[in-house]
Amino acid sequence: MVLSLILGMHGTGFLYVNKKVANGIAPVLPGMFAADTLHDKLSYYDDSRKFETGTIAYSLFSAWSAGLGVVT
Repeated sequence: MVLSLILGMHGTGFLYVNKKVANGIAPVLPGMFAADTLHDKLSYYDDSRKFETGTIAYSLFSAWSAGLGVVT
């Protein structure tokens, strides 16, 4: 697995996980968008949302986008 820092501010970032290993990685600190709650059961989504650890920092993504432009 390769972890890349793409010049984002704290609260932003990017994680690439190969689909072959994604099911073997369990979320540690699930955020509000990581799972669906039915009564008392927490059910993680099967896609990348299960890795969300907190609320989305919308205001910081303009800086993150600028950093992405530097490395691409």
